[in-house]
Amino acid sequence: MDLLYSIITWVFSGLGIALFTSKSKIKLVLNPFTIITKPKEEELFISSSIKTFRRITLHIFFTIFATGYFIVITDINKTEGSSNIPMDIAFRWWSSILFFALLLFLLLIVLIKNFRNSYFDKLSVAMKNNKKFALFLFLTLLLSMIGYFILLSMMYGVLINSFVIEIGDTHKVDVTTSTTMLTILPYEGYKELGAIILSLSIIYYLFLIPLIRVIGLMSSSKLTATIKMKNGTIYHDKYIINGDIDGFILIADENNTSAIGKQMIQRIEIDEIRFTTISSQFGVISTYTTYPKSNILLPPTRK
Repeated sequence: MDLLYSIITWVFSGLGIALFTSKSKIKLVLNPFTIITKPKEEELFISSSIKTFRRITLHIFFTIFATGYFIVITDINKTEGSSNIPMDIAFRWWSSILFFALLLFLLLIVLIKNFRNSYFDKLSVAMKNNKKFALFLFLTLLLSMIGYFILLSMMYGVLINSFVIEIGDTHKVDVTTSTTMLTILPYEGYKELGAIILSLSIIYYLFLIPLIRVIGLMSSSKLTATIKMKNGTIYHDKYIINGDIDGFILIADENNTSAIGKQMIQRIEIDEIRFTTISSQFGVISTYTTYPKSNILLPPTRK
């Protein structure tokens, strides 16, 4: 009770309020979901270490949610004669063939540039000339991605539930369903299950990478910046590689940390930054200049 009282007192003290309401880097780290909500322009000025930490945290949250969700919907009933539909779907010969066929299709798009360009080119041309064929190509890709995700996630959930039953039987937990067994395992059982879930979740995420990459290849965007300095110097169409290096920003002609000819410019000397969005939809590049409405003037606290 004394500890709880101390925590409550701290939260409502001046120090607690200051920390929770400040614009400091601590808040940026502890709020990984701003990866989704922050404008891309603003994200450029967050340090790479904080962005990396937030992305990792977001991926962990997703994995935890997916694990809990698919454990519940792939519940296994070990009663003889029970119908276990998730297991029947996830581990039949036809579902295994379908899963690896979908994985191969996604890997072809990710790894074979000629195949990807050909597929996207056909889709882009068909969107103008043959709507039905374009719809067929789009639905083929979309349904392949959805089917792959569902099959992978069901396999993941069924495997965890199978291990829950195995561990429960080992510790003589006498219940019929895996989700019920999950709530009453002994401490040693949870330790065993924790190690198994950790290993399976890593494998699960590795198999998700082709799907994530395809989504990025289907639609992506990047920003270039035209930076006007106080002395009148203008840097045209530069990529901001790192926007937070001890009062400097690192810019380059290519969106690559290993780009040749990178430059460091002092943030306090920047007068104005204007952004241009370069968008890619199925390989078709479009450029959208965001100024004059979206100019960004860095306030003194950000210089």
